[in-house]
Amino acid sequence: GKESKDEFGLSCVNGIKAVAMFCIISSHALVFMLGVPMNTQFYVEQSQMVQNAFIVNSPLLVDSFLLLSGFLFARLVLIEMDKRRGKINFGLLYVFRYIR
Repeated sequence: GKESKDEFGLSCVNGIKAVAMFCIISSHALVFMLGVPMNTQFYVEQSQMVQNAFIVNSPLLVDSFLLLSGFLFARLVLIEMDKRRGKINFGLLYVFRYIR
Protein backbone atom coordinates (compact mmCIF):
# COMPACT_ATOMS: atom_id res chain seq x y z
CA GLY A 1 0.00 0.00 0.00
CA LYS A 2 0.90 3.65 -0.26
CA GLU A 3 2.58 5.00 2.86
CA SER A 4 1.80 8.40 4.29
CA LYS A 5 4.54 11.04 4.49
CA ASP A 6 3.43 11.79 8.03
CA GLU A 7 5.22 9.35 10.28
CA PHE A 8 2.81 9.89 13.17
CA GLY A 9 -0.39 9.43 11.14
CA LEU A 10 -1.78 12.88 11.92
CA SER A 11 -2.96 13.66 8.40
CA CYS A 12 -6.54 13.04 9.59
CA VAL A 13 -6.19 16.10 11.85
CA ASN A 14 -5.46 18.21 8.77
CA GLY A 15 -8.59 16.75 7.18
CA ILE A 16 -10.75 17.67 10.16
CA LYS A 17 -9.23 21.16 10.09
CA ALA A 18 -10.06 21.46 6.37
CA VAL A 19 -13.69 20.40 6.94
CA ALA A 20 -14.05 22.96 9.75
CA MET A 21 -12.54 25.67 7.52
CA PHE A 22 -14.92 24.77 4.67
CA CYS A 23 -17.94 25.02 6.99
CA ILE A 24 -16.75 28.36 8.38
CA ILE A 25 -16.28 29.81 4.89
CA SER A 26 -19.69 28.45 3.84
CA SER A 27 -21.30 30.07 6.86
CA HIS A 28 -19.73 33.44 6.18
CA ALA A 29 -20.70 33.26 2.51
CA LEU A 30 -24.30 32.40 3.42
CA VAL A 31 -24.49 35.22 5.93
CA PHE A 32 -23.14 37.88 3.58
CA MET A 33 -24.86 36.71 0.39
CA LEU A 34 -28.28 36.70 2.00
CA GLY A 35 -27.83 40.02 3.75
CA VAL A 36 -28.17 38.73 7.29
CA PRO A 37 -26.87 41.92 8.95
CA MET A 38 -30.03 43.62 7.67
CA ASN A 39 -32.31 40.57 7.89
CA THR A 40 -31.93 39.18 11.40
CA GLN A 41 -35.19 37.24 11.21
CA PHE A 42 -33.73 35.09 8.42
CA TYR A 43 -30.70 34.25 10.57
CA VAL A 44 -32.91 33.25 13.51
CA GLU A 45 -35.03 31.01 11.29
CA GLN A 46 -32.06 29.39 9.55
CA SER A 47 -30.10 28.77 12.75
CA GLN A 48 -33.01 26.77 14.18
CA MET A 49 -33.12 24.35 11.22
CA VAL A 50 -31.34 21.03 11.75
CA GLN A 51 -29.84 20.91 8.23
CA ASN A 52 -28.06 24.24 8.84
CA ALA A 53 -26.58 23.30 12.21
CA PHE A 54 -23.01 22.90 10.93
CA ILE A 55 -23.07 25.93 8.66
CA VAL A 56 -24.84 28.63 10.66
CA ASN A 57 -23.62 27.72 14.15
CA SER A 58 -19.96 28.36 13.46
CA PRO A 59 -18.49 29.35 16.87
CA LEU A 60 -17.86 25.69 17.67
CA LEU A 61 -16.24 25.19 14.27
CA VAL A 62 -14.04 28.26 14.73
CA ASP A 63 -12.94 26.99 18.14
CA SER A 64 -12.14 23.52 16.78
CA PHE A 65 -10.24 25.03 13.82
CA LEU A 66 -8.12 27.18 16.14
CA LEU A 67 -7.54 24.29 18.55
CA LEU A 68 -6.33 21.98 15.75
CA SER A 69 -4.18 24.74 14.21
CA GLY A 70 -2.53 25.36 17.58
CA PHE A 71 -1.98 21.64 18.10
CA LEU A 72 -0.33 21.21 14.69
CA PHE A 73 1.82 24.31 15.15
CA ALA A 74 2.97 23.19 18.61
CA ARG A 75 3.82 19.78 17.14
CA LEU A 76 5.96 21.41 14.45
CA VAL A 77 7.72 23.55 17.05
CA LEU A 78 8.49 20.50 19.19
CA ILE A 79 9.82 18.58 16.18
CA GLU A 80 12.09 21.50 15.24
CA MET A 81 13.30 21.85 18.83
CA ASP A 82 14.13 18.16 18.88
CA LYS A 83 16.12 18.48 15.64
CA ARG A 84 18.03 21.55 16.89
CA ARG A 85 18.70 20.32 20.45
CA GLY A 86 16.22 22.66 22.14
CA LYS A 87 17.18 25.88 20.34
CA ILE A 88 14.84 27.53 17.88
CA ASN A 89 14.63 30.94 16.23
CA PHE A 90 10.98 31.98 16.64
CA GLY A 91 11.36 34.93 14.25
CA LEU A 92 12.35 32.66 11.39
CA LEU A 93 9.72 30.14 12.42
CA TYR A 94 6.95 32.73 12.06
CA VAL A 95 8.37 34.00 8.76
CA PHE A 96 8.37 30.48 7.32
CA ARG A 97 4.85 29.82 8.64
CA TYR A 98 3.66 33.09 7.07
CA ILE A 99 5.20 32.13 3.73
CA ARG A 100 3.69 28.68 3.88
